[in-house]
Amino acid sequence: MSNFVNKIKKIWEVILMQQRTIIVNNEQKATKITIQIMLLSSLVFPTLIFLGLIRFYDYDMSKLYVYCAIGLLGTISPFILKKLGVKRGG
Repeated sequence: MSNFVNKIKKIWEVILMQQRTIIVNNEQKATKITIQIMLLSSLVFPTLIFLGLIRFYDYDMSKLYVYCAIGLLGTISPFILKKLGVKRGG
């Protein structure tokens, strides 16, 4: 009986390992796509500043500079961290 239980445990460990591998691979693909989308969306902020400078809309430019700086930092930071080789925790 003990031999049977050990075989079942080993099979279960293999199944769990395969599931973890699938999850990690999917997570890596999703992270890569998300970083690419965020990097592309960072182009919005210089565009907003340009439109503000040509008076396409009436908005306080000092606030716009701050908002765009924060937004730009937020959208490109995952790309920078990936290039620096920072791995996620956990």
